Amino acid sequence: MVAKSVDSQPKQLRHKPFHAQLVAQSQPYSKSHMKREKRKAKQQLAGGMGSVAAALVDLAPELAPEPEVETKTPKEKQQAADDAKRRKEEDGKIGQGSKRTMREKQRRKQISAAAVRIPAVMQHPSFRANPWATIREHAGNTLAAAESVKDMEERARQKRTPKANITVGGVKSAGGMEGIE
Repeated sequence: MVAKSVDSQPKQLRHKPFHAQLVAQSQPYSKSHMKREKRKAKQQLAGGMGSVAAALVDLAPELAPEPEVETKTPKEKQQAADDAKRRKEEDGKIGQGSKRTMREKQRRKQISAAAVRIPAVMQHPSFRANPWATIREHAGNTLAAAESVKDMEERARQKRTPKANITVGGVKSAGGMEGIE
């Protein structure tokens, strides 16, 4: 018996069994992905509800729900935008950030201010006595100040809005400019 030398076999043939073993062992997807795939396959095997819904539409088309297309008037769109804006303002977050990030110079200024403020807070006698009570008191004061600022802004906004339906001399007007030409 003459033994074949290893060098005479092509490299691919030698590596084929190892490659097949590696491919069989590796999982290209995570366990959660595989669970989702199995769940989907199970639903498809059971038929799912899609075929039942399609059959109902074929049998009784008058019972099929018509897709509702929502068309909003500009007034409704404006109302929705105002509601969203009001909800966002009502969140009442302390130190609520702006959409734009700070510049490097502003960031350095904030850090240096914090470097001075934090040691002063840590040395304060009330903070040393009871830190949690001091933090609660500070948060309450800050929220009260934020609410008072919000109230002042609301009052200023009301002053800026024009007053409609003004009564002058027993005659109602919608702004006082009707008779002027």
